[in-house]
Amino acid sequence: MGITKEILSILIELSRSNRFKSGSSVIELGAQDIHVSDKEYSHIMKKIVTKNKMNLDKTAAQFYNALGIKKYVCIDLNGKNGALPLDLSLPIDTASIDGLPFELVTDFGTIEHLFNPAEAFKTMHDLCAEGGLMLHQLPFQGQVDHGFYSFHPTLFVDMAVSNGYSIEYFYIIDDEKGKVADFDYDKLPDFSGCRSQDISLFIALQKRRSGSFIPPYQNFFASSMITGHQKTYDDQRLIETARRRTKYFEKKMGSAPKSIAWRMRDRISKIFFSIGEFISPRNRK
Repeated sequence: MGITKEILSILIELSRSNRFKSGSSVIELGAQDIHVSDKEYSHIMKKIVTKNKMNLDKTAAQFYNALGIKKYVCIDLNGKNGALPLDLSLPIDTASIDGLPFELVTDFGTIEHLFNPAEAFKTMHDLCAEGGLMLHQLPFQGQVDHGFYSFHPTLFVDMAVSNGYSIEYFYIIDDEKGKVADFDYDKLPDFSGCRSQDISLFIALQKRRSGSFIPPYQNFFASSMITGHQKTYDDQRLIETARRRTKYFEKKMGSAPKSIAWRMRDRISKIFFSIGEFISPRNRK
């Protein structure tokens, strides 16, 4: 767990964009260390503080303070950095935490180490103020045995749909090269050999309404008949998805015998169209 150079830069960007105000509060899942060299940290701090404040310690609390965030709390069973020693895999009485609600709630590489990530997502929701931000950096590709889980974009999209969050930022990060880019499914094969490299997702979700956390259904497969669930993937989107996947496989199989490539292309296309027909409201009695 830790705050990387890329995350420091994103936090500065959020601050400069007035995404959180001076005097705000932050709570972190995990007692985070800052994972940059002293030289890099000094260079970063010069962008946001005056010279007479350059002697700030290299800690998460001091960094947030430099951004104008005055109250810092973290949760970690190890109690490090004054953390509240709570088990994030279990339900937490968030009402007992001083400072609730928080304008900023962060998960920079913690939830993948928890046996029960769903409970941690609920805890973040309960800790966050209406209008506040929930930030995640979590493993997407590679990072074998780094944690219990890796995460896919559909989780955050569907969680946003279920809970009325807005997705403010969605990046992929090359953990080895420090490369950051907007998330785009069609460009993944060209992003640093994404299939084998250690790639993280960064997501910023804004909590736009109060209320209890609602566990998401995966929209791609969810029936339109499920009460209270918004079906966002209409037939046309499924059709376009099928076409994009077909083009991708055609490109990748350009050197294969045409008969084999065509059969695979046809099968993949039919699978996606079949899914579209299955979940289409007009085909349900």
